[in-house]
Amino acid sequence: MPLTKAQKKKIYEEERERFKARERIEAERDRCSQPKFPQLKERIKNWIIILVFFLMLSLY
Repeated sequence: MPLTKAQKKKIYEEERERFKARERIEAERDRCSQPKFPQLKERIKNWIIILVFFLMLSLY
């Protein structure tokens, strides 16, 4: 038994809503997973390396 036009439209609308909800969830997940200050971590690492290097030089 084939689907009626109204049933097809209802299924299409439901799938469209699911697709949009999935896109919103993925966008939110991507936005939350990005660090707010990605360069800050790199700067901290670089300063730690520099400080350890100078500490090693001063102890030698």
